[in-house]
Amino acid sequence: MIVIKFFLLAVVVGGIAYAAISLFPRKLALARRLGPKTTNGHLIAAAKNGDPEALDLYRKSRRLLWIVLPSTVALSLLHEMTKGTKEK
Repeated sequence: MIVIKFFLLAVVVGGIAYAAISLFPRKLALARRLGPKTTNGHLIAAAKNGDPEALDLYRKSRRLLWIVLPSTVALSLLHEMTKGTKEK
């Protein structure tokens, strides 16, 4: 059971680290390119209008969300289910 918890924790931490190291600076650069008052809505609109950089960033962000979110939920549920038991 502890191996599964560590695996899920590694997926969550790895996903957050990937987002912080790779996706966030690209998002800031794209926002800077689009203008000083750019919001997330503007970035999504740019992706839907066909901007290749915005589209790539949007796809990677969604892919990351669909990996990290279920892993976080599974880790939370697994922790709650095994809270009262001793792990060996």
